[in-house]
Amino acid sequence: MNPYIFVFDIDNTIIGDVGYCTSEHYLNTISRNKSKSKNKNINDYSDDLQNGLLRPYFIDFINFCKKNYKPCLFYINTKSTTKWANVIVKNIENVCKIKFSKPIFTREDTILNEKSLKSLIDLLSIKYNSTNEIISNRLIFIDDLPSNTNTYKERQIKCPSYNYIIYRDIYNNLLNKYGIDIMNNDIIEKEFIRYDIPYFNEKSNNPICKNKEYYELNKILQIKRTEIINAECKDDDFFKILQEKLKDLSNKNIKKINDFFNKK
Repeated sequence: MNPYIFVFDIDNTIIGDVGYCTSEHYLNTISRNKSKSKNKNINDYSDDLQNGLLRPYFIDFINFCKKNYKPCLFYINTKSTTKWANVIVKNIENVCKIKFSKPIFTREDTILNEKSLKSLIDLLSIKYNSTNEIISNRLIFIDDLPSNTNTYKERQIKCPSYNYIIYRDIYNNLLNKYGIDIMNNDIIEKEFIRYDIPYFNEKSNNPICKNKEYYELNKILQIKRTEIINAECKDDDFFKILQEKLKDLSNKNIKKINDFFNKK
């Protein structure tokens, strides 16, 4: 029996804005490479997910799909790097107590830098007899960007962007992990500046970076920014409404759902 296939984007679809998480992940990698200790990874984002980064009702939607569309499989299609996607998907799986089917389709699977469902369909064609039937009636792709696949565009449900942010004090997090000597490295400082992350180094040649008051004020501003954005996200109910609207996976119903959210 052919399965139902649910394909999800990650950023602003399943979860909110991961700018702080990805920046910390990257800076942690650089810091770790310059440290004598090689086991200080920062890859646990479960608290962030449980505190709002995970979109409301996502777990309910997964359970709804399992109950109403049997058998069903869940896939990820993202333009994130494979390395980062593996990290954040593992966190999502742990928090939601689910498993996404593998492989995870990432930036390396794009065609001319555009997402495509072709690689997934090719994979399914090896396992199942009738991929045409799957494409026509048993597959949906959920993404916050419109027409964000260069194949089977009619199978996409465009969700409103979920922009929730968890502020992370990246400088202090890494300082506690690696100590002041690593954090005062010129390469580390340049990366903090490039990512516009609050950074303080009293020995810096950059007057901004060695000004403690600026550092503290910058943190306050970034925290306030997250509070303002998050206030707009607190009532997000996309996955709750989608359960009510997803009577079937036909092209006609997908269009009706898209029309509804476009007007919302």
